[in-house]
Amino acid sequence: MSRSADLINVAEQFTCLNAAQLLKHILGLYRNHKQHGFTLLYLWYDVRGSDAAETQRKEIEKFRQIVSREVSFRSMTHQELLARLLPCIRATDYAEYLSSRYYPMLNSPIIAFYSGTGPDNRGRHLHEIQQWADDRLEGVHDYIQWLFPLPEPSGFNVAAPVLNSESIQEFRVRSDLQDQLRVSFLRIMNFYGLDRRSGEQITVTRALNFVAKATVWLSPANHNHLRITRILKCLTVLGLETEAKAFFDCLSGIYEDEQNKPMPAISAETMLYWREAVGDDGWG
Repeated sequence: MSRSADLINVAEQFTCLNAAQLLKHILGLYRNHKQHGFTLLYLWYDVRGSDAAETQRKEIEKFRQIVSREVSFRSMTHQELLARLLPCIRATDYAEYLSSRYYPMLNSPIIAFYSGTGPDNRGRHLHEIQQWADDRLEGVHDYIQWLFPLPEPSGFNVAAPVLNSESIQEFRVRSDLQDQLRVSFLRIMNFYGLDRRSGEQITVTRALNFVAKATVWLSPANHNHLRITRILKCLTVLGLETEAKAFFDCLSGIYEDEQNKPMPAISAETMLYWREAVGDDGWG
């Protein structure tokens, strides 16, 4: 525990997280379990939208970075814990009590769908849709509103979930929901013949099979252009702005190439919708 002094020296910088108490737990665990290893799990209740919760989240990450070389440290909110336990206790009165009193967002259809604890209105689960073959993703039209929800009602699927401020906040602060949204994004990128790459920055590029896969969606007035608008806006609203911008940048390149053809597959009007979906109001 050679870096314990580092934590002690900066302990006064923690205003919400009781870093000194956590250090005591680490030292005790290290003394008794160092031969077998251990993980310290920190549970905390996330008061959605509060400044204190945001400070707590930042300080937890700061603490993790300080101790990560020598200690396995994880954090989880009580909301995330209950979301994982709910499939096992859903039919009990206790589950209903906890959900209604402390975790009302767990009763949200879209949060349950993305938490893996509930299906869509057709009885399909998130992980099932994420594994569909390309022809099913193309041929079925009432799943995209669940995979990429919006704050506005769908004109096509009246049973689709509609995001509100609470569900948007839930997505933006819960890493498990964002991770699953990212999986949905990666699946749809593969469907369109695109690759998402991460490094110093996230980029979306045309895959080796782009020409073959683009035949499904790269044509004038294709219904996938509306889907893409939805995807871009959903990612932007729910906290994956970087992925949305990378996708848009790739689409911009495809659009420019199409303008050199006698009948471009992407119209200027479609490009404008895509630009507005990511909040990009300029052409420069």
